[in-house]
Amino acid sequence: MPIKSNSTFLDHWLFTQGTRRGIFFGVMSRCFFRVALTVDERLDDKYELTRFIIDNPERFRNLSWRSNSSEKHIVLGALKAEKAIYDNYINDPVMGKKMNQAEKGTHNVYTEVAAYLSLYGSVRLIDVISEEDIYNAVYEKMDNYIKNQDV
Repeated sequence: MPIKSNSTFLDHWLFTQGTRRGIFFGVMSRCFFRVALTVDERLDDKYELTRFIIDNPERFRNLSWRSNSSEKHIVLGALKAEKAIYDNYINDPVMGKKMNQAEKGTHNVYTEVAAYLSLYGSVRLIDVISEEDIYNAVYEKMDNYIKNQDV
């Protein structure tokens, strides 16, 4: 995060002001939790999801604004689904264009996924939903969103 003003440094680097607190508001804590919540020791490359979100910060940013974002199994389930869809579509001539379109703008596929997860979890006890169920819900939502893109 570039320091464009004194308030940027105080508010985001040092987090010295404001009444709203959260683990993702400070630059250093945000960087720490991006890694802590995306490393998966069960994968052949445990940093695969970490690199995936670093390539496009929207993939994680929208999840981190939600109250369930500190639950690692929710984050991993969502990111694994997002990456699976991305990997399936990005090299396809038509679906790759739809995927790129879905990733653009302030209201993009990752905003949709995060909002959907909040809704999905609001009618269930999201803390105990399995990573696999999160994966399936996000995969289906993202797949439908991308297929409905006009290109």
